[in-house]
Amino acid sequence: MKKLFLSAFIIVSCFINSHINKDRLDDLTLANIEALAQGESGNITTHCYKYISSSGSGLGNYIRYCGGCQLLYATSWNNESICL
Repeated sequence: MKKLFLSAFIIVSCFINSHINKDRLDDLTLANIEALAQGESGNITTHCYKYISSSGSGLGNYIRYCGGCQLLYATSWNNESICL
């Protein structure tokens, strides 16, 4: 009898716990989506360079090009600006 009662208690507790955690996960997921979307609203300025070149010797780096605000591999860059 004790084993049956204990088993039923554990099953009901697990069901209630999973239902509560499901709601928390949904709230957490929505909060993360909202945080990610705020970065796309244009409030954050990103530095870029108007002129980049990948020809030439030396070590290169990924630099943000102002034409499209995309990262491109370059060995030289100049004329810093801000992506819009």
